[in-house]
Amino acid sequence: MAFRFKFDSLLTYRNHVFQKEQQEFVNKLKTAKDVEREYERIKMEKSILSRMIELRGQEGVKVEEYSLLCETLEALEQRLVEYEKKLKKALRELEDQRERLIKAKKEVEILEIIKEQEEKEYKKRESKKEQKIIDEICLNGGRYEK
Repeated sequence: MAFRFKFDSLLTYRNHVFQKEQQEFVNKLKTAKDVEREYERIKMEKSILSRMIELRGQEGVKVEEYSLLCETLEALEQRLVEYEKKLKKALRELEDQRERLIKAKKEVEILEIIKEQEEKEYKKRESKKEQKIIDEICLNGGRYEK
């Protein structure tokens, strides 16, 4: 008789949950990186525009152009604040998902340890049974009686 783990279906289910949590973690990580990339792009654009306003101010610029540049800078600052909030939210969600992933992995590992222990015990019992049969055969001079 071969070893059969009584919680095999539960282990299969927990592995499925773990894989699902892994995929969700990858998705959250991608989202966080995308938001971070856009945040950094806006930050760079704001920096360039600030420097351009500074240089144009030194050269002497028309009021309309200066006003337009300042409005654009203000819009970038608002977008930067918006993306900073989005980034914080994405990082929070990523951390929450990481915790769910760790929990799912621990649940799988616990069942795998239990399975390994039960399999060792099963093999030990089977080995004792085999040794008992061998001992009986040796004691009975080659005749095995069940």
